[in-house]
Amino acid sequence: MPKPSALTKLNQEDFTLLQTLCELYGPSGDEGLVRDFIVEYVKSHQHTWICKPKLLYGNGFQNNVMLVFGKPRTAVFAHMDSIGYTHRYNRELVKIGSPQAETGTKLWGLQNGKRVSGLLYTNPRSNTLQLETSDSLLPGTAFVYDATFKLLKHEINSCYLDNRLGVFIALQLAQTLRDGILVFSTWEEHGGGSVSYLQRYIAETYRISQALIADVSWISEGVRPGKGAVISMRDRWIPRQDYVRKLIKIADQSGIPYQLEVEDAGGSDASELQMAENPWDWCFVGAPESGVHTPNERVHLNDVQSMRDLYRLFLEKL
Repeated sequence: MPKPSALTKLNQEDFTLLQTLCELYGPSGDEGLVRDFIVEYVKSHQHTWICKPKLLYGNGFQNNVMLVFGKPRTAVFAHMDSIGYTHRYNRELVKIGSPQAETGTKLWGLQNGKRVSGLLYTNPRSNTLQLETSDSLLPGTAFVYDATFKLLKHEINSCYLDNRLGVFIALQLAQTLRDGILVFSTWEEHGGGSVSYLQRYIAETYRISQALIADVSWISEGVRPGKGAVISMRDRWIPRQDYVRKLIKIADQSGIPYQLEVEDAGGSDASELQMAENPWDWCFVGAPESGVHTPNERVHLNDVQSMRDLYRLFLEKL
């Protein structure tokens, strides 16, 4: 069993990748640019990895991407979409997922390949969200937060750490993974849908029935920043506890810091595994953050390191 001191430390170059991911445009339903980045990243870096994966995307996969390594036993799901807003008519915005931005927040979108931007505000007469802008807007244009990534001494401050951090961790795993599947999914922030058919493909093709959910959790009265990533006992959904206890035992033997989480709300890609026709064991394992769904999400660097180390360990031992 590797000791924490033997595990490599994340460095500045690693976090440059995370910054690039956080700055990508990819609201739910419009994840194409994130998909394309991941595909190109894999093609240009896989020659340095221990095992070259089978790269699955395109027809039959919509905007999703899957990497299959060796003889997989476990699948890791990391959603790549983000919350945001959709322009309706007359500069009115409707939410994609549950964004939590204040008046004056800078937003931007892509319209026929051209960048358009403006400031978020609430119309006091109609009580609707609107965009203050001089740009001409088309119905259906999606808007996201303007990224201001900051790598500080003890934490990262950025929009869309939920869930570009999970995508980042998955790409970190790709460097050393021998056996496993990395799934980059879509629509999670606005009701899901893609994992329903992805899990079926995985179960039928590779006979896999265990998963890890690489996503971002919350700071709470029981989960503190800097104390390690969370292994979630439950949220809105309850995973099979024998599987969760197996992960906890592996983590305990490793010495990698972690925290246990118990919540009665919140969900993830796991919801579609829970309700799938195939039997899946799953557990949410992720770094906790504050400022959830705001332009200033914050994650402690210790928790990012813990998350990466736990995932490497679990994929080796499961």
